Amino acid sequence: MINWNKIGILFILILCFSLSSCLKKKMNPREYQTYITDPANGLTVHFSDNQTKMELTYLPFEWQAFESSIADGKVDQAQYEKFKTENSGRLVYSLKVHFPEQQSLEDYLASHYENYQDAMLYVEYEMKNDFKLSIAASTDSLEAMAVHYQPSFGLKPYEEFLILFDSNDEDIEKKSLHLTFHDQLFIKNDINLIMDADQIQNLPNLKIK
Repeated sequence: MINWNKIGILFILILCFSLSSCLKKKMNPREYQTYITDPANGLTVHFSDNQTKMELTYLPFEWQAFESSIADGKVDQAQYEKFKTENSGRLVYSLKVHFPEQQSLEDYLASHYENYQDAMLYVEYEMKNDFKLSIAASTDSLEAMAVHYQPSFGLKPYEEFLILFDSNDEDIEKKSLHLTFHDQLFIKNDINLIMDADQIQNLPNLKIK
């Protein structure tokens, strides 16, 4: 026997979800970037000691696809869709480090570490081991697949690192995420970025056209 009450409730839930998706605020790329880097929205945390400042930011999948598809100042729609198809389940975080007097990474390490080469080798090969990502409802944690250093060449007031995780889970952005960075090089402290599933799912839509 068909339970019409259950069917009705299911229909209402589907309708509400569809409406909430449609009613999400749409932002242009500049507004969207401002939103995800504002600590008040829960996707960014700031840490500092007396001299060095750090920002750890979650980069939503939609933003990754957008940045990968820019060509001549415009969005390559085919590349945008290709990225989304080929990289589902990938998670990326940005770590921005503001060194004193806008030093480069190399200058900072040379002035703070007697063995500069060992410090650089740590960045290239071992730093990724100090990032751990815990996922809600899972007893396992993910280790970073890679950490890519993005030198500023003096054009920006910070040095940036991109931290990549591969979850093999297309629904990863529907779950609560807890990233811990055991920093051994800069401010030498643990940095945590904890995001509830709602904070990720309620992100504005990125307007790319």
